[in-house]
Amino acid sequence: MRAHIGRIPVYAIWIVLAFFGTHRPAFVRDYFDLSKRSPAVDPLVKAPADVRQWWIARLRRFQWSPTSPIGVRTVFYLKAGSGLYTRDPAAAASPRWQQTPHPPDDAALAIVFRDQQFRVQWDSRQGRLEQLIQWDPMTLQGTWQPATQHFTTPGGTFRWGEWPLHLSHHPPYGRVLIFRSMRERPLPIARFDLFPYNPEMRFRARLIPGPSHRTAWIETSRGLQTPMPEVGWLEFTYRGKTYRLRAFIEEGNDPSVLFILFRDATTGKTTYPVGRYVEAVRQPDGSYILDLNKAYVPLCAYADAYNCPIPPKENTLPFAVSAGERFMGH
Repeated sequence: MRAHIGRIPVYAIWIVLAFFGTHRPAFVRDYFDLSKRSPAVDPLVKAPADVRQWWIARLRRFQWSPTSPIGVRTVFYLKAGSGLYTRDPAAAASPRWQQTPHPPDDAALAIVFRDQQFRVQWDSRQGRLEQLIQWDPMTLQGTWQPATQHFTTPGGTFRWGEWPLHLSHHPPYGRVLIFRSMRERPLPIARFDLFPYNPEMRFRARLIPGPSHRTAWIETSRGLQTPMPEVGWLEFTYRGKTYRLRAFIEEGNDPSVLFILFRDATTGKTTYPVGRYVEAVRQPDGSYILDLNKAYVPLCAYADAYNCPIPPKENTLPFAVSAGERFMGH
């Protein structure tokens, strides 16, 4: 019988080789290598479920998301009135993009940045353009909506066939990020470089409101200025001392999640030189949970294409935040 070699089942031979052979499958090697499951290697082994889940979701975004930062293929920063186009159909193995003030009439897909908006048109005979409405990192499912053939948008995520694109405004430019084909998911990242979970770095904080409707202009990694809604100061206590951080909202006007940019005594030594980010989440009693075990490095640490806000000098903590991501950059 094909399932046996003599009287010995094939699967029995495989098991023996898997346990004792020199060419064991990787997942078997990892399972029996206890160091891979020790606290020294798994920095979140003692972390609460919400912290572990947060980093799992982030890792899945990096591996599978249409707009994964490690999947950037090319980027264009368009001046007002300039454009970008391809004559290649959506099914092309590698669409070629060209920058020009006036995309030709026979372009398969054309994008022009003007008046802080993107004007997009595409040829349905050459492919299909869809807009991403939402994407779930746990189910890896996305909701895509067919785009009209001529439209204007302030930004968003789209896909030309299997090629994702992200459009966004970075004054004074319109940025177009083009990512690797969705056929190339998952992308090669196995884990993040994290500090061991540190319970001391989880704080109950309070928001001290600032002037309403205030917009701060924050310097970026590309030498630009980006507008960010500022809502006040987030105040917390660590080892008997009180600290404050300027608090922003990354998008929209909802202060239930605050965006914090900060530096600390690890910055440029064991963590990314620009600084790190973290979100503080409002609780039912009006306070905020500031968990620096969820602190992460800006996307510009992974790809130069990004335009990352730099923490203001007021947001420099004098102590070492030995928690969260410690990646030093690519």
